Amino acid sequence: MRQLTATAGLAFVLVAACIDAAEPPDTLTEELTATLRGDSVLLHNGSTERVHFALNGEEDPNRILWQLCAGPDCPGFETDADDAVPLSALDLRPDAEAAFVHWWHAEPDGTGHFRPDSIRTIRLVL
Repeated sequence: MRQLTATAGLAFVLVAACIDAAEPPDTLTEELTATLRGDSVLLHNGSTERVHFALNGEEDPNRILWQLCAGPDCPGFETDADDAVPLSALDLRPDAEAAFVHWWHAEPDGTGHFRPDSIRTIRLVL
């Protein structure tokens, strides 16, 4: 009987975990949203911190590390702010099927400088 109770408890925990994991991403509070509108990408900073971003046709952020700038002197935009970037400003291949928005927050690196906290990516189908 004790084994049956333990199995039932484990099943309940697994079901609860699956339900939590199924939360739609728009319920997250720390998000940048990106929308294609005509020939521009509209960005909205719904997070609680300044956002830095790189927009291009490269899915792998490791291939564009030279663009990652963090800190008060780097381009970015504040909380609850919007920005629009024309697609013509991107270096996209003519046959590109998607554009990618890589974004991050700045965090102190311990040496008086800043680095990206983590790089998140939004894929926009063209």
